[in-house]
This record gives sequence, C-alpha cells and structure tokens, in this order.
Amino acid sequence: MKFEASHDFSSHREHLKSIREVWLNHPLRDDDIDEALSRVVVLLQPSIIFGLNITEYPFYSLGIPDSEEQVDPELVAALTHELTRLIDRHDRHFTVGLLSEEIDTAIKHLPVRRFASVRRSLRCFWNTYIDGRLERRGMAVHSLNDRFEEKIGTTRLLTGRYEGHEVAALSKVRHSEPHTFVELSLLAWIFPYYRAPEYRNPTEPTT
Repeated sequence: MKFEASHDFSSHREHLKSIREVWLNHPLRDDDIDEALSRVVVLLQPSIIFGLNITEYPFYSLGIPDSEEQVDPELVAALTHELTRLIDRHDRHFTVGLLSEEIDTAIKHLPVRRFASVRRSLRCFWNTYIDGRLERRGMAVHSLNDRFEEKIGTTRLLTGRYEGHEVAALSKVRHSEPHTFVELSLLAWIFPYYRAPEYRNPTEPTT
C-alpha cells in the first residue's frame, strides 16, 4: 500500500511518516492483507472532517484537519481505526466476496427513505466492531457507551422500545469476532439511527 499527500497539505511530511508507522505496526496487518492492499493508494488531504473515503478503486482519500500539525496519540488511534476499516474493505472474510467499491454501491442502493439512517447506523456498528478488535489487541478505543450515544444520537441513555436490544447488539459486535459486512448491514437495517428525544421523567407534568 502506498501513502501520498496532496500538495495543499502543509503538514504532510510528518503525517506521512506517522501513517506509514501506524500501518507497519497495525495489529491486524498480515501477509494476506498486504497482498490484498498491494495496489491501494491512500491520499492524505486537508479536511474539516477526519475520515477515509473511496475515490475510485484503488484510490482512497484520508481527510485530516490541517490544524493537526503534530501527530499525538489521539490522532494515531484515529489513523489506526480508519486503516482497520480499509483492511475490512479488502478482507474477503468480512466482505463475503464483495469488492470494496461494491460495498459502497450496496450502501448507496438502500431505499431512499431509510438511506441516511441505515447508513449512519451501519457506520456505528462497524466502528464498534473495529473498537472491539483493537481493544483486545491492546489499543486505546472509544467505550461502548460512547458508541451507544453515537448510535441513538443523544448523550442520554434512554429506556425506549428498542434500546435494550440495541445495547445487546452493539455489545455482541464489540465483544466477539469475526463478523461480516452482511451481518452489520442487517443489524443497521433492524436498528436504524434515530435522534432520540430529550429525556423527561414520566412523573413530570407536561406543559
């Protein structure tokens, strides 16, 4: 796998050095993954939002805030997380035979009415699966509670209709492996993202 940086990325040299080190020391990297990613090129570019996106296979873009001039442990953890997502996209066991670009096509072809909520939920389940594997290999990750708050779109843990089942589903994804893209997609379909209402004590009167 090759790493390059766009010309408008002022701190690209330090970040290129760091992401190469992160990749070489990634706990899930092996010979099969190296072979699967041999043609992949990751372009680092300044972005307000941190994250990995497929441009056109085998090219990916990794957006990093240009204000991040120094690579601190938090950024290293974020790079490790996104590189795990890249590994998953090229792991035939996770993708069950789908190509990386076919995964994006599958997501984009979800019914319009549920597209945004299912896609966001899928990302949350996928993040949780990444967290669990990295945590078991000694890496610092987000807590399960962080992911649940991300999942329900609020900072409060509510006692709604589906939340007990959602916690159980997230916990299973976090604490077991392997899982597949199809499994995570099914969970996202069953538990789509929703923005939970503000918590109100049921004994309080309404106005």
